[in-house]
Amino acid sequence: MGSLGSVSSPDAGISIRPPAALGLRVRRAWDRLAEWLTGSGPSDVVLRLLTVALLVQGLVAVGLWQRSDLLHPNAVGTDPSTYYAAGLRLNAGHPLYGPLGPGDRPVPGYPGQLVAPLLSPPVVAVIWRPIALLPADIAMGGWWLGSIASIVGLVALIALRGRRKHVLIAIGVLLLGVVLGVVGRAGVPYLGFDSPPAFAALSGNLNAYITPLLAIAWSGVATSPQRTLIPTSGRGSARVRAELAAITRGSGWEGAAAGLAASLKLFPIVITFWLGMRRAWREVYVCLAVLLAGAIIGILGAGLHATSVFVRIALGGHVHPTVLSLPGLIAGLFHVNKMGLVRYATLAVLPLGLAAAWLLRRWPRASFAVAILTSIWVSPTVYAGNYALLLAAAAPWEITWRQRPLVRPLDPQGRSALAWTRHLPGTP
Repeated sequence: MGSLGSVSSPDAGISIRPPAALGLRVRRAWDRLAEWLTGSGPSDVVLRLLTVALLVQGLVAVGLWQRSDLLHPNAVGTDPSTYYAAGLRLNAGHPLYGPLGPGDRPVPGYPGQLVAPLLSPPVVAVIWRPIALLPADIAMGGWWLGSIASIVGLVALIALRGRRKHVLIAIGVLLLGVVLGVVGRAGVPYLGFDSPPAFAALSGNLNAYITPLLAIAWSGVATSPQRTLIPTSGRGSARVRAELAAITRGSGWEGAAAGLAASLKLFPIVITFWLGMRRAWREVYVCLAVLLAGAIIGILGAGLHATSVFVRIALGGHVHPTVLSLPGLIAGLFHVNKMGLVRYATLAVLPLGLAAAWLLRRWPRASFAVAILTSIWVSPTVYAGNYALLLAAAAPWEITWRQRPLVRPLDPQGRSALAWTRHLPGTP
């Protein structure tokens, strides 16, 4: 007979641990890991300094070794130049999505590789209409400096204010370019190669501005309880309802940030599903309102024809998949034709990504990261800077999904006794 916590086999002399005990050991190991991730210690200083060092090294590697052309934002072919050219076309009354007219600023790759001189929604060109009235160097240089400030500011916030797990996520995103380089078979990647935050910052792409917007959207539900128990009748129930409503009510700015991100890039609309999954309904309504306002501004500022052309491009304008898109990564791993994967990958990513985000809903940060990754992979045009959006998953705000307001019985004076209790995962 073995010990009380195990079962012995008389034939082989093997002690078999019962599943309950094994599950307890796994649970304790998980709790220790969670405690370490949320804790603090001398190693945190090293991790914070490493985060800043990796960002600086990535900026140097991308800007000086890999893509020195990104240091000249006013050069033809950069993203600021493409946005500037779109604003100029609208101001001149020329077609936004082509063909280019006489005197229009050229866009390398169009016509030919690109199906249109602009692949962004019309509202982006409308935003650039007043910017395009400025001198070229000031317009494009200012936009480029703003993109650098956005990424550097977010990474600095994570490094200074984040917990250990937030900093580790940021480090993972900073090193993601090396992994993407190996999968995409881009030769022998070095440290800082294709660093997503560095690429987003130096390219002047919209991703540099969308990333902090997604971080703001995360903060909108960082302290919102997912479920509440409120009395339906009895003395003082109206007061308790008012108190709970005050706790769960958001400011709406977080939903506006998510709506603006979706207006600028379209595919971050996936974050709206995540907000609804978190039952942040106020943020969802504001997000949809901002998205509708962006569409209206695009129609009024660019015209109905330009909007219809963009819709046709977005729904299947024969866009060639890039190496870092999901079809490109699959093709690099399994040596298949990536053009044949475009339609199937796009159709599969959205439902599978939303389902994965739903299954991970008890782990909000993981669910949020999956939603962001879905918004990246649903497009066939993905570059290194697109993966910088994952930095939003390292935003230093906590979602207290294990907490919910619990209403205790009212005391004799009718005062509502509102208390917060902590629940373990899986408890009702």
